Amino acid sequence: MAMLECGHEQHVRHKPPLVERPWVLTAEGRASRIGQLLDCPFCDETDEDDDATSSAGEEE
Repeated sequence: MAMLECGHEQHVRHKPPLVERPWVLTAEGRASRIGQLLDCPFCDETDEDDDATSSAGEEE
């Protein structure tokens, strides 16, 4: 489980063939990724919703 700066949490799993993250299978691999940046899918979704809402009311 990754704790993101925004306050959200994200599961980080290795589920081939859809998600390839073999580094999660070992303690050394997980430790090597501590501090790496991850995008937050929840915040990304909110940003897209905000963009769609703001552009929907704009005139060209």
